[in-house]
Amino acid sequence: MRDGVESMFFNENYHLIGDKAYPNRIWCMAPFKDFGNLTPRQKTYNYHHSSTRIVIEHTFGLMKGRWKRLMKVNTEIAKVSDIVLAICVSHNFCYLHNDEVIQKMIGDKRHMAKQHVLKNYADEASKIQGAEKRNRIVCLF
Repeated sequence: MRDGVESMFFNENYHLIGDKAYPNRIWCMAPFKDFGNLTPRQKTYNYHHSSTRIVIEHTFGLMKGRWKRLMKVNTEIAKVSDIVLAICVSHNFCYLHNDEVIQKMIGDKRHMAKQHVLKNYADEASKIQGAEKRNRIVCLF
């Protein structure tokens, strides 16, 4: 059994979606940095990556608006994942049942504050594996 961040995923096909502030690693896919040198496939990857991340951020914004518990999670990581999972299930239940509060939050234009970035997982092996994984994904476009 693998330890650390990678142990949260069943295999290398799963990963978190991070914005450009996060390092690209095997467990966290970040967009390509655009210095005017991206290939069309890399630009397409960045577009799809951004589209996915926006949906995720919007959903977490809705959940934070309703379940304030997400705003002050300072406990062990195992409990955090249980809390987030429980809130996701509750959110989906409310959404599927066309809950009035969900409909009001969808129309809310307030923005969430920027989140802090974890920079602890910058080992060289994960960096190389992350680049290889992202390049495999790019080839799918």
